[in-house]
Amino acid sequence: MLSQIAGQHHEQDGMIDAIEAALDAYEQCPDRRNLESLTQAAESYSEALWAHMDVEERFILTACREHLTEDDWKQISQAFSENGDPRFDADLEAGFEKFFARLMNLAPQAARQVPK
Repeated sequence: MLSQIAGQHHEQDGMIDAIEAALDAYEQCPDRRNLESLTQAAESYSEALWAHMDVEERFILTACREHLTEDDWKQISQAFSENGDPRFDADLEAGFEKFFARLMNLAPQAARQVPK
């Protein structure tokens, strides 16, 4: 199970790269085809991320709650405080904010291309 989770993390890195490539392509040529590619890349990532989090919550966190001791949790907490939590990494957050701003700047243009 843990190797599956680690593999999913690696796959998600590739999916983020695919979103960025699709975004670059759309910025260079904002046509319907590139918008569809960007939309598909984002939807694929979103679906994979939700499925991944479901596995983590149902299996990994459940097993941790059942088997880890209070001392184990303290050691885990200490390790996160020493190494940082990737969800709150300042550089990572800045990268996501920049990426989000790129998407939002293109949103009005993309909205005009979506069929009603």
